[in-house]
Amino acid sequence: MTFAARPIERTASLAVRVYAEIERMILTGDIQPGSRIKEAVLAEQMAVSRAPVREATRALVEAGLLVSVPARGVFVREMSQREIAKTTTCARCSPD
Repeated sequence: MTFAARPIERTASLAVRVYAEIERMILTGDIQPGSRIKEAVLAEQMAVSRAPVREATRALVEAGLLVSVPARGVFVREMSQREIAKTTTCARCSPD
């Protein structure tokens, strides 16, 4: 399975940039709710190592966009349209 990931520019912290790209893909629907997040695939598509992808996915689990299921993996959380709108609004308001 491939996603519409873009290569990551190396200006800010790499994990922060990867976080922002994965968040963008989730909020725009490039990665569908319920999809399994595969570190190796995303790392290859973004031209980064797996470490910043792993760090970003952990942060996204803490933020509530991803769900970690023991012995199964990390998945995009199912969200209502209202939750998506709220998350999108908050993401636009946060300082870079």
